[in-house]
Amino acid sequence: MSDINNTHSLTGQNMKKQAMNLFNCGNQHASPFKGKMDPFNPSNTLEGFICRKDGKMGGSLFITSVNGKALTKGYLVYGTPKLEYPYKDFESKSYKEFKDNSISSFYIANKWNGSNVLVFKYPDADGNIYISAKSKGSEFLKDGNYGAFLSLTKEVLGLGEFDTPSMDRLTHHLAEFKSDEIQSYKEFKDNSISSFYIANKWNGSNVLVFKYPDADGNIYISAKSKGSEFLKDGNYGAFLSLTKEVLGLGEFD
Repeated sequence: MSDINNTHSLTGQNMKKQAMNLFNCGNQHASPFKGKMDPFNPSNTLEGFICRKDGKMGGSLFITSVNGKALTKGYLVYGTPKLEYPYKDFESKSYKEFKDNSISSFYIANKWNGSNVLVFKYPDADGNIYISAKSKGSEFLKDGNYGAFLSLTKEVLGLGEFDTPSMDRLTHHLAEFKSDEIQSYKEFKDNSISSFYIANKWNGSNVLVFKYPDADGNIYISAKSKGSEFLKDGNYGAFLSLTKEVLGLGEFD
């Protein structure tokens, strides 16, 4: 299990400095948190810092105290870096040009309207290990106006509303957390599956692209959502416009 192998114990004066060094950021980007309840382990409250600087350490946590007991060395939880947008600017949304000799190939995918969820583990001062989850910009998951991220993640991990993940009785999704070398969600194994990926339930709409004929045998291509005959833009989303963009069609194509 990864730890901050710092030979110096943390004090109130050097906690933030240590966080800034680990995050490679300035004072304003090492944001402190205190008394944060872990929703996966409701009896736990944590203190520490979260990195607010964009880059490879963005969203990372430096935990300094669990339940009022200081961690001698602190504990670093690596966040999920935010991918850079491929646009030259957000007005035109024209793509950047890639002209680096070191790049042999690359893949550009759609940016889904969802939230990244990182499942991780952390220790307390007595050596007990706990499992929790966070989004990029938060210390822990929660349900809110933008999505039921906590509830959905518990459902995906096979946990009930009031279940607490335990290292002694891990669900099969979390079994690899038993390894000291694994800090965050990595891989899942089943007798018939070598590896698979569990994604968030995105807050989006299903879109079906289909074709149909007219009486003269002409073939047309269109698209629909589950509850409509055809796509349209409306209060809940620009489904028609976005689908045309994904399909490489202009507004009047």
